[in-house]
Amino acid sequence: MKTVYQRTESDCGVAALAMLADVSYEQALEFLRGSFRHTRIISSGKILAGVTHFGRTPLGDRCIRIGERQLCDLDHNALLRGVLIEGQRKFGHWAIWDCFDQTIRDPYAYMLPFETLGLLEVSW
Repeated sequence: MKTVYQRTESDCGVAALAMLADVSYEQALEFLRGSFRHTRIISSGKILAGVTHFGRTPLGDRCIRIGERQLCDLDHNALLRGVLIEGQRKFGHWAIWDCFDQTIRDPYAYMLPFETLGLLEVSW
């Protein structure tokens, strides 16, 4: 999987969909714009609809709390719900767990700490 970077401050969901579905940023954006009235804030439901549209299978219908699970124990790539931390501020953010390379693919190009709050695995 290659990292797809977001192009604005608020389009991490577009980039996350592109990575999970193995499509271009433009294809992910076109799907989201064509399927949903508002694309400024991308919910997990919108990302899951896109993942399904592009032929992948979500292994659930929503993100679940990560709890005691370790990302390295996952058998599939996963959508990660979390926050970017900048000083005292936290921003909602989407990233991807790449189970093959055992790494988090963060679409935000500026290295900020990322706290994972939930996940949803996606099967190829």
